[in-house]
Amino acid sequence: MGDKQQSVNILTPEWIPAPADENQTNWRTCFRLPFSSNTDQGPSSILSYARNLLNHHLILFLRRVGSIIFQTSQKLPESLDLHLKRDSRTLLTLGGQNPSVLKLFTVTETRDGRLQTSKWLLLRKRFVVDVERLSKVSGSTDSMPNRTDITIAIPLATASPLPTFPVYAFLPVRNVGFNFLLNADFDLTSSREDIDGTSVWNQFLVSQIPDVFKSLIESVIQIQSSDQLPLSGSEILGRILECIPLSNRGITASTLSIFACLEEQIRRKLSSISWLPVLNGTRFAKPNNVLLPSQNP
Repeated sequence: MGDKQQSVNILTPEWIPAPADENQTNWRTCFRLPFSSNTDQGPSSILSYARNLLNHHLILFLRRVGSIIFQTSQKLPESLDLHLKRDSRTLLTLGGQNPSVLKLFTVTETRDGRLQTSKWLLLRKRFVVDVERLSKVSGSTDSMPNRTDITIAIPLATASPLPTFPVYAFLPVRNVGFNFLLNADFDLTSSREDIDGTSVWNQFLVSQIPDVFKSLIESVIQIQSSDQLPLSGSEILGRILECIPLSNRGITASTLSIFACLEEQIRRKLSSISWLPVLNGTRFAKPNNVLLPSQNP
């Protein structure tokens, strides 16, 4: 139920008697959220928040969740009937010290009877953590994991211009203007509304993101085209190029915060590999060896 002392996105759990009149045998996990008569937030405010939060990419990084169903009681003046379902296919798996997996995700969203499908190319890469070095830099004795995963997901829809997406720490945190989805085990601020820019752990995670882009591009080049993909290999490489953060898109440094240097880091990393398709051939070239063709006839 909503807590009247807190904002709308804070829920205070209370145990309630199990309803005897509702068959829940098809549910693996079910949450019932009755509205308290003491709350200042009515159903309209809560449902407005739910409509914004429960979107088609929410389910991408909840690896143990295959579907989400949100239903409201018929007794409420407003209603929301939402079903999110996720399907995935593994396209490529690479081993080594920092293994990665490339997957195609299809998310089906049914919202108040309207069906929408989105496809995402997702690469998850695992990194070995030098715990001793990071502990010395941070001066902290808090335990750190020996390994951690960083995931990026590229939208394969034809929408133009591409929308911006929030950064995830398994759940959405804040929109920093990226045209791709980024998920990592970030440290959050005490309000849980932002990525902690002072965290040495977060700085380590951000420094690994260019390697994730590099692995994504190398994986796409390996598989090239596939009947399972809605776009060709060259089209996907073009989409990745569209998603790379650029300072000329009007995103301020204060908005980017800890990600402010990411554009230069990604550009430097990708300039070292041959990944841009060229005319009159099937090979790829490094960005500094490519000339754009004239648009004039």
